[in-house]
Amino acid sequence: MKKVKLSKIIKYGKIEKKVDLKTLTSLQIGGVADYVVQPSDLEECFKLLQYVQKNKIPYMILGNGTNVLCSDDAYHGVVIKMGKLFASMQHDQEWFQVESGCALSQFIRYAIQNGYGGLEGLMGIPGSLGGAVRMNAGAFGYTISDYLQGVMYLDGDTIYYKKKEECDFGYRHSVFCDHKEWLILRIDFSLPQKTENSDQILKECMEKRLKSQELAYPSAGSVFKRNDLLPAPVSKIIDDMGLKGYRIGGAMISQKHAGFFINFASASSQNMKDLIQYVQDLVWEKYQVRLETEIEML
Repeated sequence: MKKVKLSKIIKYGKIEKKVDLKTLTSLQIGGVADYVVQPSDLEECFKLLQYVQKNKIPYMILGNGTNVLCSDDAYHGVVIKMGKLFASMQHDQEWFQVESGCALSQFIRYAIQNGYGGLEGLMGIPGSLGGAVRMNAGAFGYTISDYLQGVMYLDGDTIYYKKKEECDFGYRHSVFCDHKEWLILRIDFSLPQKTENSDQILKECMEKRLKSQELAYPSAGSVFKRNDLLPAPVSKIIDDMGLKGYRIGGAMISQKHAGFFINFASASSQNMKDLIQYVQDLVWEKYQVRLETEIEML
């Protein structure tokens, strides 16, 4: 794989060589990737995916890197980053078409400015829209799939479109979780008109987020998925075990909210994995329940 070949495909996007993934993830953890490529439009996405698949080049798809834990090892392949170069938004009354690299909060603001709401409770989630759809992100009773109508994605050399009912949305899950090779391109929404309470909902949700979330150190949001087999929320279970502030290397359970694990002091990926495993083992010993992670391991 040579950069000159990538440059023939990516004419308006961005190609970077030997990129430290620490700089692209909210946990600030990860090894060095051979290439990070940001396509600028649909044609570049199409050609890039064709190229890496045809030449059997390892690749992974990354949004804003807010819900992932990358390995410390070097990544000998291409990281396809769906960022601000692929983030256009347009709408016709209540119908919105948004590219996957758009930041979720940016889309919510855009909708509200144009008189539409419905997703106010998701304000402050830091990920890209594509990443939010992949994991069906949610908060405070809202989920990204609430008003979603369909998703356009690229698989191999073919563009497909799935309607909402075909996306298998569930708690922190969609069909796209099971097919990491699929490249989400565009998401369509039909949003209701904003209400008189939209601004108040935004304010209240942001206040709740600021009170509960750890913002002083790098983190990736909630580490574990909700588990209804437990007698209390996962964060309370961890807190009741007296684990706030518990550290393994540079990885630490937040003293502000036990559901968040932070990069306290130049944590390695292994530090974070060991801390996650430690908590999973303790919960299993006490409740015979295996916690699943929300964080995606790359």
